[in-house]
Amino acid sequence: MSVKIVYSTEGLLHGDRDNAGTSSDPYLNFFSFASLEAAKAAPFPEGYTFASIQVENGCHTYSKHFGWEFHNLP
Repeated sequence: MSVKIVYSTEGLLHGDRDNAGTSSDPYLNFFSFASLEAAKAAPFPEGYTFASIQVENGCHTYSKHFGWEFHNLP
């Protein structure tokens, strides 16, 4: 299983979930990992402070203020 994590210099809006990681926006960067645990444990690239990992029933988001949080999405 491959898990894509999207790193951002700013928080991603939940409404933009479908486009995360596909933008040519220089404020986004994404990488693939072998598992959810590996993605969440990976160090952030320099300059990035937010992250989002899409999963089947929602997404995991990271911010320095809240750490990792899971959000159910409709």
